Amino acid sequence: MPETNKKLKDILSRREVRYRVAGGEIFAGWGILNLAAVSVQTWLWNSVYLWLIMIAIGIPLQTLYIRHLSLRQIGEGFTIFWSRKMNELWISFLIMLSLLIYWFPFMLRLYPDFQITIFVYFWLSLAMFCSSLLTRQTSLRFGALVFFAAGWICAWIGTGNVLPYVIAIILGLVVPGVWSKYEEIR
Repeated sequence: MPETNKKLKDILSRREVRYRVAGGEIFAGWGILNLAAVSVQTWLWNSVYLWLIMIAIGIPLQTLYIRHLSLRQIGEGFTIFWSRKMNELWISFLIMLSLLIYWFPFMLRLYPDFQITIFVYFWLSLAMFCSSLLTRQTSLRFGALVFFAAGWICAWIGTGNVLPYVIAIILGLVVPGVWSKYEEIR
């Protein structure tokens, strides 16, 4: 029996899987995609369809990038947490976000369209917080806190100005994405 335990410990020590929370730059990518969409909406085309197009472009890009990360990391002996759970979580959040942006206010008329931004802030706060629970990263908790605060601020002052959205995206997605990448390198 002790010999069996020794063999099992030896096998486990050789097959130890190291987890690496890679892919934080995906948040920065979504932030940049959001900033591009805000720019297009502000100066070229003011339509809710722009945000649906952004989500339709972002999901395949995210999936392809995560696939690239997982293939790159196989040779290094790491298992990437993003490859499955986080990707499925964020795709489900983004599908629900498209319902919040388009279906609920315009088709079902559940709430006025000017309140969409407030719902988006709180929805992103929930998504970032769930991501921080899964990855145990402080940077994502910071992003969740930024979006939660932005939701309350916009509920209080209104959503007519684009500047609070830009600041929330930079502080809530881009900064945590870069911070997460720094944590990964360190």
